[in-house]
Amino acid sequence: MTIGCLLLLLSFNFLLHLIQKNSAEKEASFLSIIDRSKDIKYNMAMTRKFEQQFLRSPDQIGADLVVQNILRVKSETSRLSEILDNQVITEQLNKVVVSTESYMEQFNTLLKIYQQKDFIEGQELQELTEKFIVQFDEQASSIERAAAEVEKTVTANQSMLYRELERQNKTYTVIIYAISFILILSLSLVGVFLLSTISKSITSLKFGAEKIGNGNLAYRVPSISKDEMGALAHTFNQMAEKVQAAFLHILDSANQLQASSHQLTAISEETSVQAYEVNSALKQIAGGADEQAKQLELSKAEIEQVSNAIFHTEQLSAEISSEAALTEKEGYKGFEIIQDLQKISDQFLHFSDLLTEKVSKAANQSNNISIIVSTLENIAENTNLLALNAAIEAARAGEAGKGFAVVAGEVRKLAERSKQEAQEIHTLVSSMNHIMGQLITESEHFNEYKHLQSESVTLTKKAFLNIVHHVKSIHNKIGIIETAVKKVETSNESLTERMHGIFSISQISVAASEEVAASSETQLDAISKVNIAAAELSQIANDLHLEVSQFTIKREKNER
Repeated sequence: MTIGCLLLLLSFNFLLHLIQKNSAEKEASFLSIIDRSKDIKYNMAMTRKFEQQFLRSPDQIGADLVVQNILRVKSETSRLSEILDNQVITEQLNKVVVSTESYMEQFNTLLKIYQQKDFIEGQELQELTEKFIVQFDEQASSIERAAAEVEKTVTANQSMLYRELERQNKTYTVIIYAISFILILSLSLVGVFLLSTISKSITSLKFGAEKIGNGNLAYRVPSISKDEMGALAHTFNQMAEKVQAAFLHILDSANQLQASSHQLTAISEETSVQAYEVNSALKQIAGGADEQAKQLELSKAEIEQVSNAIFHTEQLSAEISSEAALTEKEGYKGFEIIQDLQKISDQFLHFSDLLTEKVSKAANQSNNISIIVSTLENIAENTNLLALNAAIEAARAGEAGKGFAVVAGEVRKLAERSKQEAQEIHTLVSSMNHIMGQLITESEHFNEYKHLQSESVTLTKKAFLNIVHHVKSIHNKIGIIETAVKKVETSNESLTERMHGIFSISQISVAASEEVAASSETQLDAISKVNIAAAELSQIANDLHLEVSQFTIKREKNER
């Protein structure tokens, strides 16, 4: 029903769409007619324009423009009248066609007259032209009036179409609202009916679920309808039947399990008494063998400890021997390195002696430079005095001594400059002398360190020689210890083999007794587990009875 209502609504919507589409096509047709009528008026206006130009200055080009535009008016009008089915508009368009043909005939007549006169104006031609102008005005006015009528008619039809569309839209809107209301009302009634039916089925299923949930597995849900809810009730009843059958099977199995557990408990109790008697005898036998095995085990453990100590001592002596040999080699290497170091130290001492000697020579030469610089300062001062005296004598000589005065001035400048440079050299030499003094002092300290280094290298060489001698002695003594340890190890191995034979025999006796005792213990443990399992099975059977008794499995007479 819902699908039928939807199809009906879709049909109305499709019909409304077709009507609106048809109306839109009509509206587009009217707009096209209006546009074409405007084109006719425009082409007619262009015709009149070119006509006025031709009449002002007649020529063939102007005539062709008039003819082209009037032909456009005629062709547009003819095409428009062919596509329209409105008789009133068609009559108006036919009037336009007739008027354009008349206009064409008159204009062609005027054109031929102008062509015969070679487009030369005259009084007679002027009068004729004025007559044609009057006729052209009448024809053009007729065409324009007809086009205006066409446009007016089309506009009126368009308005009527708009009103018709609005009326149709209102009508179809009311119809659609009415149908929608009826459909909604129908669907609501159907929904209420369906909800009522579903609610009854759900209530019945809920009551059945509560009954079965409370333990009444014999209850069955009545099937009210044959729809999906009825199928659900049938499936629910099938599930309840399967659960009921499973509980009945569980109840039968619990009864059988309880009977079997009682029989198993009786048998296991009798077997347990007999196994306890056998086990007590076996324990006494196993106790003596076990005590003997423990004593042998302690002896074996002590012998193994001695063997491990001997082996450990042998390993340590081997490691010490190896380390002593390596130490001896490293001692020889150290001795060789000390000898190389002594050679380098000797070369270093020789080099330091040369360096000290060179520093002393440089200090002496620096003192000589200071004496030479002092001499240069004295020479510069004497030259300055001589230049001053020469300048005084040149001044006394007057004009004749001016050249000599200039030379004396330059000599004096050179003397002053030489004095300044000599003073700077003296300053630098004094600084060098101070540094040389410090170097001489440091070289004296260096000589002291040099002697200390030489003594240290000699003492280190003696120490390495002593170390190599002692390590060699230790290595020899460790060899003696290794020989003694090997003898002890051989004796201990012989004792260990004998103890192993005794211990093997004891282990066989203990193992036999322990296996018998273990078998007995295992049997007792198994019997006790069987007793426990039988008790647990009996308890499980009782629990199953209690759990199943909570449910009503058999159908009562008053239940459907």
